[in-house]
Amino acid sequence: MWEKANNIRTIQEIRSRTIIYFGLGAISKIETIFASKHLKGVQKITVVADKTAYKVSGAWGYVEKFLQSNKIAYLVFDEVKSNPSTELIDQCIAKSLAFGSEAIIAIGGGSVIDTAKLTGAMINSPGVSCEKLLQYEFFPAQSIHVIAINLTHGTGSETNHFAVARIEEKNYKPAVALEEMYPLYSIDDPNLMSTLPLNQTRFVTLDAFSHAIEAATC
Repeated sequence: MWEKANNIRTIQEIRSRTIIYFGLGAISKIETIFASKHLKGVQKITVVADKTAYKVSGAWGYVEKFLQSNKIAYLVFDEVKSNPSTELIDQCIAKSLAFGSEAIIAIGGGSVIDTAKLTGAMINSPGVSCEKLLQYEFFPAQSIHVIAINLTHGTGSETNHFAVARIEEKNYKPAVALEEMYPLYSIDDPNLMSTLPLNQTRFVTLDAFSHAIEAATC
């Protein structure tokens, strides 16, 4: 039924606050994205990921080839785990700042994309922990662009301006909403989700289902 309304075999461009490329083979739109006026001329980026999914999915093979052929230098930060801590995100911010990153590519699910969004928001505020932002004690004045390559089908983080992280010493996991955290572009390519483990497929399917119920009832 759903496929009759949306042909996933045709790449669709969905324009909202984030421009979304959706469909089989949408990963190829990385070339279009970096040709846009917002990203043309970018020479250094951070790639945010976990240890395995960005490679196993096939996304990194495509992105790495594109970056190398276009002589775009990149820093890979692949330390993200589920429910990332503010300390880990601060490490990503510090390394990206030292590298001189001008944009960020997130390749993963919600935790990876949230890490990238918080890094993009805080990179121009050196010395300030993202914990301050999560507790609404600090608001950054300027952010850098994030491109989200989504590898799951549940959280929706690639299309919104929310992020969640753990503050370990307080045993607390707050969320923050900030206009500057909308990804500039996102890619939802079903081909990249076929390697998602069965247990994670179950989890994110229930996540998507709960989002749909919330949207209809709240």
